[in-house]
Amino acid sequence: MRNCVNNLLILRRFGLSGPPGIAPVIRSVVWSPPVPGWIKVFAFEAKFLTASLAINYAWNLGWHKIWLESDSSYIVQLLSIRSDQVTWRVRQAWQRCIYQISHMEF
Repeated sequence: MRNCVNNLLILRRFGLSGPPGIAPVIRSVVWSPPVPGWIKVFAFEAKFLTASLAINYAWNLGWHKIWLESDSSYIVQLLSIRSDQVTWRVRQAWQRCIYQISHMEF
């Protein structure tokens, strides 16, 4: 990520203070197809809204068995514990997302 004013403004909109640091560990990941009857949703470089919008889209289509993949361990952790510890700007969308995944096989 280049250091520029636009990038800093985008980060601040998500409640972040600056550019991300260097990744501590790089891991090789092998893609695997979902179990039959499940839909696999990719949310790479996910931000809060990306993950919640993907889940909302699946919900609206009646897909109640989804597998969300994300390169953000923070997103995965928030979803796993059904946390509401997100910035106020995305709280409403996030709470809808938590409601939806609590009624899905996720």
